[in-house]
Amino acid sequence: HVVSDSAFKLNVTLKNSFGQGAFVCKKTQIMLMGPMGVIFIPLSIKGCVGEIDLMAGSFYDGNTTDLSSFGVDFSDWVTVQCHVQNRKISIWVNEKLAFEGDYKTSIGPIVGTRVDFMGLGEVKEFTLK
Repeated sequence: HVVSDSAFKLNVTLKNSFGQGAFVCKKTQIMLMGPMGVIFIPLSIKGCVGEIDLMAGSFYDGNTTDLSSFGVDFSDWVTVQCHVQNRKISIWVNEKLAFEGDYKTSIGPIVGTRVDFMGLGEVKEFTLK
């Protein structure tokens, strides 16, 4: 089942449960892959948001873009929702709007998904429709 990138809803509930040494930032990425590109939604602990980047129709560098809403407390489950409709992308983290912008560059139909954890992590829910 292929999902169009022009209108979709993603819901993910996850937790990064490891944070020692080099993995203290608990960097986590949710990725939606298409034949022409990728959407990646980053998460980290609050003190490391300058080290993360967002790809959501355009590239946003955490050093020059305020991505502080993607800084979370991984001691509890984190919910992420991503919606694309009418060439606009919206991303919520724990029920708060974290990012909203134009979805300028299509990735094509979503043909794959991936969740990357720096360290150890768990996914409780993952739906894409």
